[in-house]
Amino acid sequence: CTHHYDFSLLRPLFQALPEGTVAGIAMMRDPVRRFLSHFYFSRQQDWTAGLRMRELSPLKFLQQPDALLEALMVWQDGLAGVSWFAGDTMHYGMGATGDRADNARLRASIRNRTETLRRAVDNYHKFVFVGLLEEVDASMELLQEALGWKTAPEMERMNAAEPYPEPSVAEMKTIRSIFRVLAPMDTWFYEYVRTAFQARLAEFRLRRGSTGSAAAVEAARRCIGNRAAGTKRAWRLHVEFPSEEDLGGCVASRHALACRMEVFVKPEVGRVLSHGPTQCTPWQLDGEDNTSHIV
Repeated sequence: CTHHYDFSLLRPLFQALPEGTVAGIAMMRDPVRRFLSHFYFSRQQDWTAGLRMRELSPLKFLQQPDALLEALMVWQDGLAGVSWFAGDTMHYGMGATGDRADNARLRASIRNRTETLRRAVDNYHKFVFVGLLEEVDASMELLQEALGWKTAPEMERMNAAEPYPEPSVAEMKTIRSIFRVLAPMDTWFYEYVRTAFQARLAEFRLRRGSTGSAAAVEAARRCIGNRAAGTKRAWRLHVEFPSEEDLGGCVASRHALACRMEVFVKPEVGRVLSHGPTQCTPWQLDGEDNTSHIV
């Protein structure tokens, strides 16, 4: 499917219909790989004409706040998974009432990131299947099991872009380090989903007679035990959600990028260095609830 929609459009179905009626299916991608793909794809689009990203490598782009603020939708925390599952994504027409709705979604997403992750995880567990794009074959095995099919399906590449230049090993390591700071929610959420995916896969292969890693097999055995005991959500891993301090990193709106005590503002507004609260957010530049910097 090449259409984009988040959980806010699925929520009424889950609420109105009997449990088990709605079968949510999704594929997730490594946030860094998604960024690289979107970066090179966006450079070919009309909306990036004249922007810095046209002249920068992905690594240089991530190191320049002005460039980041010009092309927020390419990298913003949440767009690689969390905002879609939490139901508060923007940039893709989800704000049906325009700027006001987008502002509300953005504030809801970054005002309390721990709660945003909790919503994303809760909604993730409503899906019957969530696969990983980096493990397509294994994902199709699990989709076969989830749908009760006799054979595994094949995933068609409907909108595949041209291969992008692969960063060097050293560049990729630096890109991942920077992305962890710029997108801490997406980084944490992907690791949660990947861990659950490996546990599901290990259980499936354990029942089928093959095995996986020792850690995944042990997690699978616990999940099998939960299923046998009648636990409603066998795949809900025991996890402590990270606090704001644990997440650290940056938060961003369309006009400002706040990284701890540093706040970078779009050039037409000016660049400021905030010495305010440690967790200063973009809308605090002109007051606690000022929304003039959100759009």
